Amino acid sequence: MRHRHVSLLGSAFAAAILSTAAVAPAAAAPAEAALAAVSGPVVADSYIAVLKPGADTARAGSLTGRHGAGLRTVFATGLRGCAVQGSAPAARRIAA
Repeated sequence: MRHRHVSLLGSAFAAAILSTAAVAPAAAAPAEAALAAVSGPVVADSYIAVLKPGADTARAGSLTGRHGAGLRTVFATGLRGCAVQGSAPAARRIAA
């Protein structure tokens, strides 16, 4: 009985370690949001980054600058986000 109990604890411990190891690299990578495709005419390197709920739109200028993009417009009602001029990876990081 004791051997079985120790074996179960060992298995649970191993599972916890393996699941933590699998999640750790994903958590360390910078977050990026998905980009939505549109139909019709588009402006090259222009994106609308939708911010997370509760995000402070007043920080949009520093956020876009930090990611190497230019701020065009800030949206604070209805849609909380900003129009940015920059690369697709920069737009994803701003929206994340």
